[in-house]
Order: sequence, then structure tokens, then C-alpha cells
Amino acid sequence: MTRAETLANAGHAALAATVTGRGLELSDKLATYLPRVATVFSDTTTAFRHEDNPQWPADPTSTHVDTAKSLRRRLLTLTTQLAEQLVQRPRHPRLPDAFGRFYATLLDEALDALLASDDDLFTELFPPISHAAIGAHDRLRTTLSAGNPEFTLPRMTEPLVDLLELSGAALLLSEVHGGSAWTITTRIWDKLFAAQPDPEQAATMFASALDMREPLNLYNPGLLTRTTRWLRVQRHLSGQDADDVSAWWPFDSNSPTHASAIVRVMTRSPGMHELPQLFAATYLATKFPSVQMPRSVQRLTEALTREITRTSDEQSHDEATATPIDTVEDTTSQPTEATEASEDSDHWGGDQ
Repeated sequence: MTRAETLANAGHAALAATVTGRGLELSDKLATYLPRVATVFSDTTTAFRHEDNPQWPADPTSTHVDTAKSLRRRLLTLTTQLAEQLVQRPRHPRLPDAFGRFYATLLDEALDALLASDDDLFTELFPPISHAAIGAHDRLRTTLSAGNPEFTLPRMTEPLVDLLELSGAALLLSEVHGGSAWTITTRIWDKLFAAQPDPEQAATMFASALDMREPLNLYNPGLLTRTTRWLRVQRHLSGQDADDVSAWWPFDSNSPTHASAIVRVMTRSPGMHELPQLFAATYLATKFPSVQMPRSVQRLTEALTREITRTSDEQSHDEATATPIDTVEDTTSQPTEATEASEDSDHWGGDQ
């Protein structure tokens, strides 16, 4: 048991948070420098080792890399527990915001898990992140209630938009990688709304958080951070080898050809549509059709509908204009019929 775990079990959440934060910093450094040390050792071995030299040491980093990964996983598990404890406590005015730091760390780690197709880690992180986001919203609503609404409303709804963004990333990357991340995401959201006395009002709150960010001149404190995360997703998609999802310029002649309409629309014009709007268009608008969605969500819904319709029309045209396979008539063979095309999917994802 680590020192941080001992402090957390003893109820010293603030002290445990400090030790955990330092431990996460250490694990980051180990993850960065140990592979470099291993490369230097390998190059040195190749250059100087003699086959008949039994005293040449083994790679000293071979076991430490796995140990560092295991330590980071334990610290992340502890971080989720501490975040849920710290969000319930008022922030000390003269101490660092441990909860805010852990909350940002969990968001980044959950996105890393999605990019790495680590569904197990995402499944572990997403439920406490959803609780922390709602708790952070309630906390900010209390502390900022007396300020100017023009500035306080966008600030206090930032955690809600963070949750929408991470959920949109889970959908998009599940369309690319497969896996269970989207299933886990919708399950948590279903539970979240089921626990509300008025689920439709809760959905309206999330839609309003997006709507108040529509004017370009409105104070938007989390725009830079979300743009940075969206660029990370774009870079990841542009490096995919399985399908052509790398056409980032909207006027590029090489249009994305991924099987999923979601992936095609989001990668064709990445500056027009964002991850929070993707989740709102595919989950919130479907689950709560009576809730008025922001114009940006409506535009994305229209783009997805057009993309699915276009693909369906192209497939119908190909079927109608297909040339039958030429056959040779003789007394021993019969004409061969053309193969039927597969049916279209009726959901937002794959069209094939």
C-alpha cells in the first residue's frame, strides 16, 4: 500500500491528494524517460557488448516500465476516489485546488484511454468523472451565484460541457476503434437522467450550457482547453491506417471514406462541428426530442442526416446502373445473377 493510499484510508483526503499528485508527476517522468534510457542501453549493448562477456548487465529498465505503469494505474484509481471526496468539501481559500487538479487530470486520462482503446481504464474513470462534473457544477453555482451572470453562467456550466465533450469523444472513437466505451457512456447517462426528478429539465440544462456559448463574443473560459483536446483527437484520427479519415481540409478532393457517417462528417469539417455538439445531436436530441437544441447541434444533426441520405442515394444509384455480369451460354452452365448490395444501416454510425 502506498503512502497516499494509507492517508486516504485514514480520512486525510487533502494530504492524500498532495501525495497522489506528486506520485502522478513521478509516473509521468518515468513514462517519458525510462523508454529513452532503454534505447540508450540497447544502443550501447549493440556497440560494445561482446558475446563472450558474461558480466554484461541485463536491461535495467525492463521491469521498471511495467512497475511504473502499475503504479500509475493505482494512483488513478485513488484519484477517482479522492475527487469524489474533495468535491463535497468547500475549497480552502489559501490552499491549492486539489479537486480542480484531479478533475482536469481525470479528463485527460479518460481521453488518453479512448485514444489508446483502453476500454477497461475508461470504464473505471468515466463514472466518477460524471459524478465529479455534476458536483463541480453545483459547487461553482454556489460560489459564483452573486457575480455577473454574463461571466458566471459560462464558468459554472464548464463541467457540464466537459462531460458532453468526453461523451462525444467516446462516441466518435468507438465508431473508429469499436469497443465498449460508447455502451458504458450511454449507460452512465441513462442512470444520471433516471436519478433526476425531472429528466427533461436536466437535459434542457445541458442544452442551455451549449446554447450560451453560441455567440462568438461571449466569455468562454474552456474554449482553449477543449480546442486542444479536439486537436489531439484529430491528430489521432489522421494517423489511422484502417480507413481514410485524414481529409481535414473541407475542400480537399479526397473525401473521408470511413464506414461511419459520424466519422465522415466530423473529419470532413472538423472546424465546423465539435464533440459536445456530437453527443447532444446523437444522444440528447434522440432521448429528449422535445428539448430545444442549440443551432450548432441542429446543424450537425442536419449534416449527419444529409450524409446518410447521400450514401443511401449513391448505393441505390449504383444498384440501378449496375451492369449484369456477362455469361457464356452453353449446355452445361446457367447465367449468373448479380450479387445484391448490403442493406443500409438505420442509425448514425455505419452505413454499410
